[in-house]
Amino acid sequence: PASCTGGGASVPGTSDIAIFDPDCDNGATIDTNWSVIGININSGYTGTVTQASTRTLTVGTSDYIQAGGVFAGGDSTITFSDAVTISAGTFTINDAPVSFSDASHTVTGSVTFKNTTFNATGSRTITIASGTIITVTGTLNITTTGTGTLTFNTGDIYAQGDITISSGTGAGGGSATITINGTVDQTLTGGGTANQGRLPKININKASGTLYLVSVITVVGSSWTYTQGTIDAGTSTVVFIGLGSSARDIIGSHTLYNVEFISATNGTETISSGTILTVNGTLTISGSSNGYNISVGDIYA
Repeated sequence: PASCTGGGASVPGTSDIAIFDPDCDNGATIDTNWSVIGININSGYTGTVTQASTRTLTVGTSDYIQAGGVFAGGDSTITFSDAVTISAGTFTINDAPVSFSDASHTVTGSVTFKNTTFNATGSRTITIASGTIITVTGTLNITTTGTGTLTFNTGDIYAQGDITISSGTGAGGGSATITINGTVDQTLTGGGTANQGRLPKININKASGTLYLVSVITVVGSSWTYTQGTIDAGTSTVVFIGLGSSARDIIGSHTLYNVEFISATNGTETISSGTILTVNGTLTISGSSNGYNISVGDIYA
């Protein structure tokens, strides 16, 4: 990266936090594959930090923090190893893929990414701050291996491209909401096995385009909402995992193919008043000896 001129500044290395502040307002270009322990773009900085074409950027465990200036992504991977906080300034991803490393992360401040991957080999939590929206305009990859789990909590992800779940034997889920709201055709590909690659709350809200459902999709979030849009369920299976003493809400009339309700403890599904869930394939209901309660609305099987 270019250094500030006239101040004797050196290029930050892997153990350094790169700081951009009002004392150095000239822009900087990342013109080599660059790894730093953190990036701080401070309030009052008016320059632009540009990721050059073909150059990767890795931000380590001291976080990416932006309170001013402009960050302009390139076309090669940006890897975040810890928290991402954007309170001011402009963050433009352009074509750079984003990868969240095999760790827990907190994202604060609404931001738009293109192709985005969350990774886990262990128990990992992605905390999206209340009011924060992560918009993913490309493919959203949720990838766990072995017994890894990915739990998404609190805020929102707007998925506007395909969603691909690649899962090991771990679980996941969480209190966050993934809203599927792209205006083009999208494909949601599940993890392939019931109770694996579990998703948090889901909202299907497509003003145009078709949502294609593929493979086995497992949901453990407290709501599955259909707002609008065309669903092509193909031969997919949607698995709702019981939440024990808490109820899951299924909202909005729509049609799926195979549907399974599975609970190891006392489970409750609340189909909202006026909602009809149509199951064109096989409907399976399995629960513990304590039973499984499905209430209020209708299932057409």
